[in-house]
Amino acid sequence: AQDIIYELNKYYTEYIKTEDQDFLSVPVYVDSPLTVSATEIFLRNPDCFDEDTLKLINIGNNPLDFRNLKFTRSVEESKQINFSKESKVIISASGMCTAGRIKHHLKHNLWRKESSIVFVGYQANGTLGRRIKDGEKVVKIFGEEIQVNAEIHSLEGFSGHADREGIIRWVKSFKNKPKKIFVVHGEEEATEEISRKIEEELKIKTHIPELGEALSIEGESVLPGGRLEIDRRSKELREIEENIEKLKSIFWPTFQRLGYRTNDGADSGELNNIKNKLIDIQKNILDLNMIITKRKDKKGNEK
Repeated sequence: AQDIIYELNKYYTEYIKTEDQDFLSVPVYVDSPLTVSATEIFLRNPDCFDEDTLKLINIGNNPLDFRNLKFTRSVEESKQINFSKESKVIISASGMCTAGRIKHHLKHNLWRKESSIVFVGYQANGTLGRRIKDGEKVVKIFGEEIQVNAEIHSLEGFSGHADREGIIRWVKSFKNKPKKIFVVHGEEEATEEISRKIEEELKIKTHIPELGEALSIEGESVLPGGRLEIDRRSKELREIEENIEKLKSIFWPTFQRLGYRTNDGADSGELNNIKNKLIDIQKNILDLNMIITKRKDKKGNEK
C-alpha cells in the first residue's frame, strides 16, 4: 500500500501543474487498519528512507501524503465511504479479497458499471480475487450473489514479495551459503522454476516439500519424518463449491445467448447440435440428483 501511496503522490505532484482540477478533488481513502498503522511507522522513521525519498522530504513533499489522502480506522468511518456518492479511490485489504474491509467495498461496488477494480498483487487460485480477475460474472460475498459489472484491471510490479531475481540476489548475499534450500509458498510452476534456478546458478541443493510431508533437520542432515494426515475431503468440498459458483456465473448468461441465437435464424444442423447438448446437460443434472438422493437416503437409514 505504501508503494501505491508513493506513486500516487508523484502523480498528484505532476498533475497539479495541469488545468484539470476535477481530478485533484477526488478523495483517496486508505481503508485498512493494518495499512494505516504500517504507514504511520514509515512516517515516524524517515531515517530509513532512501536518497530519492529524502530529497522529496527536503523540498517539502511528503511522499506518503498528498492532497485528499484520507486514512480510516474505525468501522463507522469505513461504512461511510460506501454511503457517499462522490467519486473516490479506495485502497483496502486483504489483497486477495479473502477477508477484511475489501469484501464490503466489493459488495457495494462490483455491481456498478461505473466502478473499476484494480488488482496490484498476486491472486492465488481459489481466492475471491482470482475468480474476479479471471472473469467470473457472478461471485458470492457474505452469502449474497453479486454481479460483476465493474471494469477489472491488473497492475503488475507492486507485489510485496520478492521476485525470482530478488530471491537469487538475497541468497547470493549470504556470507555462509546454506547447504539446502526448501522452496515453499508458491504455485507448482513457480516453485519448480526458482528451484531449478537456485541449483543451476548457485549450486545449492533444493527441495520442494509436498503437502503433508514432514522433515527432520538434524545438524547438517535432512531426514524424512513421515507424513501428516491431511483432510483431503475438505479440499474436494472446496473444489466442488468453487465449481458450483463458476457454473452459476456462466449458466444464466449462456442460456440468454442461447435464446438469442435460436431466435436469430440458426440452421437445422446447429439447432440439432444445441438440442443434443441440452439433452446431455439434462441427463447430467438428473444423474446429480440421483447421487444427492441416494446420499440423503443413506444418511436417513443410518439414523
